[in-house]
Amino acid sequence: MRWSAAIALLALGGCEGRRTGGAPSASASAVVDAPELPASPPKGMVLIPGGVLLAGTPEGKVPRAPDRELPGAQVVMKPFFIDELPYPNEPGAIPRTGVTLAEAQAVCEAQQKRLCSELEWERACKGPDNAAYPYGERYQQAACHTGNVPPAVPPVGISPGCRSRFGVRDTHGTVWEWTDSPFGRGSTDAAEVALRGGNSPDGDVVGRCANVERARATEARPDRGFRCCFGPRNLAEVTLDVVRGEVLRSVSIDPALEAALLAAPPNDLSDAMVSRAAERFKVAHAWRWRPVGNEELVLQSGCAHPRPGGHAACGVAIGRQGAAALAPVGFASSSWWLPTLHQEGPTSELWVIGGDELGAFRRRVRYASGRVVIGDPEYKSAEGRKKKKRKKATE
Repeated sequence: MRWSAAIALLALGGCEGRRTGGAPSASASAVVDAPELPASPPKGMVLIPGGVLLAGTPEGKVPRAPDRELPGAQVVMKPFFIDELPYPNEPGAIPRTGVTLAEAQAVCEAQQKRLCSELEWERACKGPDNAAYPYGERYQQAACHTGNVPPAVPPVGISPGCRSRFGVRDTHGTVWEWTDSPFGRGSTDAAEVALRGGNSPDGDVVGRCANVERARATEARPDRGFRCCFGPRNLAEVTLDVVRGEVLRSVSIDPALEAALLAAPPNDLSDAMVSRAAERFKVAHAWRWRPVGNEELVLQSGCAHPRPGGHAACGVAIGRQGAAALAPVGFASSSWWLPTLHQEGPTSELWVIGGDELGAFRRRVRYASGRVVIGDPEYKSAEGRKKKKRKKATE
């Protein structure tokens, strides 16, 4: 995977940047006649001082969208001003929505301002400590009311907890905000632009400052608005090569990865072995899974054979291979049977086939923003489904 924050060094009020990462594949354009920063913020605006933005989300940290976010790239930012709230930038007002990118730009320019770049927006949201959320490192649903999407856009300025340490408010939980940055993540559509902020049912994912969505510049929607920036534009833009490849690939068993799995097994595998008094887990097959671009997970299937009188603890251990170790991600139990894998539908989903005293079953394994969600067993036979219901009723 190659990534960079591509920067054009243009003579613009002393605005210069530093390239980070691999070879650049995009550049930024200048803002014409951009004014110098005044000594104090214009009315309703917040000063974002110069400093280093850790753009995106570091590898190994979740939630994370590896096909959309830089891995914590260091980007040097110059100071600028940003509106405290989404336009019209008034506490208690309903944000203006239903505008295209060009219409949003025109509104900002009429005030001698401009639209923000997406990295300026992220810098304003993350604050001086580069926090994952505007209010800190840990997700707080009540701070910006993310996760519950109301039927209409709520007024802004009524959530005191939804505030970055720079003083920027309501970055999330209200409207998706236009930026003037191209999407730049493996897209060949020049009309696609990066959106920031917004809301969705996945509150801890959408509420992050690094989260980004794509939109066509000519589309106007009732949940899209904007806020303006002021001062010479920071020219850094996200350029991310998105590598995909074969979704599910059988590979040879790697003794080193098997040893790493045994050294740090997923919690569910450890629990299964303890509950069944099983012995050492033995890997019988291995795969590589690419659920989304720029993500490849290690899958090792096998069984821990029981002591006399018990049953095997079988399943698929899922891990992420880092530079130093294999990090456990999850364990999809196939119960007594050596599991088989089946991939159909979205690349982010797999099916693990197993069986126990109730018969054959399958369970869904779903990739979601760096995490893996393991579904309940779905039994093949009607009798197995009935037995499962009776068993759950007695638990």
